[in-house]
Amino acid sequence: IGEDWREFSLDLAPFESVFFLEAADCRDRQPASVPSSSGQTIRQLMIENVVGVSGATAKEYPRFTAQTDIKALGGAAESAILRGFSGTLRYDLSFDLAGDLPEKAQIELCDDCEAVELWLNGLPLGARICPPYRFAIPRGLRIGENLLRIELTNTLAEQLGDNEFDRSAALGPVGLSGPVMLTIWT
Repeated sequence: IGEDWREFSLDLAPFESVFFLEAADCRDRQPASVPSSSGQTIRQLMIENVVGVSGATAKEYPRFTAQTDIKALGGAAESAILRGFSGTLRYDLSFDLAGDLPEKAQIELCDDCEAVELWLNGLPLGARICPPYRFAIPRGLRIGENLLRIELTNTLAEQLGDNEFDRSAALGPVGLSGPVMLTIWT
């Protein structure tokens, strides 16, 4: 069996069923360009250019304060200002798209423990409260520079810390810790 295969031994009773689901961790994914079975080409672009990051607690929302110490994705985890932060972090990212407009496109965030809302060039793409954080792009994508706004809202667990309600829950990272991937079909 090659490295792409998995082997399992099963001892099933008559009429017993088992389903196995395996999903690759999107944090390990690298951008790619591959032909699909339908003849389309699937291209991926990692969106990494952070234009700005700002934050607002629930009381401050929608008045955001710039977080100037965060310069890259994953930077919120290292930010001393955001230790114990509960509220909404707003990421403004930019990316350039060359060539023709794609037939189909989507943005995927590889993150967890957050509610997420996205806008592309000022147009809302939707909100998600659990993985997978995939957003179809029905309109708004353009050739040249595109602006992506991501708002991540976490729970009060970070702010409240060690209390009887949150002791058993593992606290996730604050902010956007994983890659943001644009996938286009041409």
